[in-house]
Amino acid sequence: MVNAGLKAWKLMGTRRFVALQLRDHPPDVKAARSPDVVMEFESAFEACMLQGPALATMDLNEITRDWSDWLAGCTVPVEWFQGTQEPIGLMGDSFAALAAASKAPHNLTQIDGGGFLTYLTHTDVLIERLLDETPAQAAE
Repeated sequence: MVNAGLKAWKLMGTRRFVALQLRDHPPDVKAARSPDVVMEFESAFEACMLQGPALATMDLNEITRDWSDWLAGCTVPVEWFQGTQEPIGLMGDSFAALAAASKAPHNLTQIDGGGFLTYLTHTDVLIERLLDETPAQAAE
């Protein structure tokens, strides 16, 4: 799958390839047209080509696996971010049940209007939330 994706990217170019991948996800379509977002994807695809498809395949396996067991056994707090328009992932009651079974506190921050590209489209919200949780502020 990774090899086929990289070949398609090379043939289509970054802008068209990303638009095709995200076409069914309205919150991300507009972001996919942004020159900054296209540049981020371009850098990621180029790095993937340089590293070889084996590393990209491992990454793909990690980001798509079921993280339930890891969450339940995790002993440090984790801040989870997810766009409300992302069709996959942990949301609402599912997350609450998993977090309740965990050994450490976990928090799910749902970002209104965010999709797959929440980390690029709502960066300010993510940074603000992370800064709210810095150790210096927690000690006060």
